Amino acid sequence: MFGGLRFAFAIFCALFAAQFCKAAQVYLWRQSYDEDTGKSLEIAARHFEAVNFLQAKISFGGGNKPRLALIPINADYLRGLKVKKIACIRISGLSASEKEYAALAPKISKMVRFCALKAAESIGIDEIQIDFDCPESKLVFYALWLEEIRAVLPKNLSLSITAVPSQMNAKNFEKAVTHCDYFTLQIHNIANYGGGLKIFDFENALSEIRRADKFGKKFMVALPTYSHFVEIGENGKLSRVLSENFAGVSERASLRIKKISSNPLEVEKLLLSIKELELKNFCGEIYFRLPCGNEISNWSLETLLSLAQGENLKLSHRVFTAEAGNVYDVFLENTGNVDLCAPFKAFCKIENAKYCEGVGGFVFNGRTDGGVILKNGDDLTFKLKPNKKIKIGWIKK
Repeated sequence: MFGGLRFAFAIFCALFAAQFCKAAQVYLWRQSYDEDTGKSLEIAARHFEAVNFLQAKISFGGGNKPRLALIPINADYLRGLKVKKIACIRISGLSASEKEYAALAPKISKMVRFCALKAAESIGIDEIQIDFDCPESKLVFYALWLEEIRAVLPKNLSLSITAVPSQMNAKNFEKAVTHCDYFTLQIHNIANYGGGLKIFDFENALSEIRRADKFGKKFMVALPTYSHFVEIGENGKLSRVLSENFAGVSERASLRIKKISSNPLEVEKLLLSIKELELKNFCGEIYFRLPCGNEISNWSLETLLSLAQGENLKLSHRVFTAEAGNVYDVFLENTGNVDLCAPFKAFCKIENAKYCEGVGGFVFNGRTDGGVILKNGDDLTFKLKPNKKIKIGWIKK
């Protein structure tokens, strides 16, 4: 009897975990490819239904003349993947009148067709996605672009677009999404939601997802799995968002650096809440972004996969010592399945500590009755992956 119950429970757990990966996509948001990219793609192909990769950029430089730039993709990394492949084309920097917007439709559709044919030949794709934060007032013209794009794309390719919540306020949003197979709602944007800057806010995101379901169009939700480094001015307000490759400290005394991160536990909470809503038109989640190597701005691949596979996320660690001659080395171990990130403090329980010094970016941060505290200092890039341990200091009794 108990064997049968255990088997039934195992089946239930497998089905519960499987629903997280069903229809799930992951973004590869890279402008250069290396060996780490290839390794991450191989792993992604085993856990996700689709890989969405940045293929090209159409930029305007604040004017109305489009310029196409192809991303130097290593086709070998993508060609052999046994998953759905989506080529994303980013459009940005357009400043134009309504008449100019309308006139751009044939030019944009021609560029998109060129990209689609090139990707189909070199990689073998299933879909084209347009990533354009079109102003609400211009959505009627964006709809014209999408209509022409749909007409010139090969019939075997799907077409999707990204969308931001503000676009759903416009009366022409529904007209724009008519020409695509589905849209991806982006709920991530650095903003002050009350209580400080965040990449996304749970309650606000859930409200926008409910609203997206009312358009009668299939949609996915992009879940933020990354951090941004930002500069905060003396007035306490956001000065600028730094590049994703930022790894230093601003030399300007009037500015300070902060790390704005998406909290894996909050993202997990959102994903579970989406499942509970039983939305009619929700067709899956897409994780933004796929980590490659030791990138400082993304979650680790271990944390991302823990969420995508339906594991219960757990943030936990242990601090322990090991005798090394006349001192004790202090180690920090990540015993959970979520990255430990800056800012981070670790308490080491030890009696009669006469002297303590941090290593590896950690510094001594004070004593308590039962031990000492070490913190990761000014290193905002600190990240300890699940099941990893590092030496953070030493103590002399």
